[in-house]
Amino acid sequence: NKRADQVIRAIGASPRLRRRAHYILIGGITPEERARLCALAERVGAPQPEILGHVSDHMLRIALAGVDVLCCLRHPVTEGASGSLALAMLSGRPTLVSETGCYAEVPPGLVLRCPAGNEAAHVLHHLENLLDDPYAGLAMGARASAYARRTHSAAAYVEALLAFVLEAGAARRAREVVKDVI
Repeated sequence: NKRADQVIRAIGASPRLRRRAHYILIGGITPEERARLCALAERVGAPQPEILGHVSDHMLRIALAGVDVLCCLRHPVTEGASGSLALAMLSGRPTLVSETGCYAEVPPGLVLRCPAGNEAAHVLHHLENLLDDPYAGLAMGARASAYARRTHSAAAYVEALLAFVLEAGAARRAREVVKDVI
């Protein structure tokens, strides 16, 4: 559901991206999926993706420091929230997201949105725009990082949890009052 095939198709469809893009996949991948993605890259004329598989936290930090764009495409979305999206936004890099689920809830101007299910054309468009104007991508990444620091901090989590606990307590008291009246 991570849509790596859509990114490979986008790169293969663009002469500019074929020359300039280096696609790195980080995370668990089956041998069958690895073979499928490499065969797809060959078929569409994209450079072979570099597949790192699972990496340590240290290696992840090194890899993130060396990339220009991050990808959080998902379809279908199988989670209610995304730690990888928070990490991507905190990194200050422009981030591609599918416009669905928790990814669609990110405020405008902070991520590069792609319609879920058919992302390749939009990935191509966004990546070529970033080649044309890398400073726009850096500015977007900086806005996303500032937003993520505010909303994905321990203080923000505690504040939301406290509000939930207070609301749950008020609801419990209201039920007790209603039960006493009835």
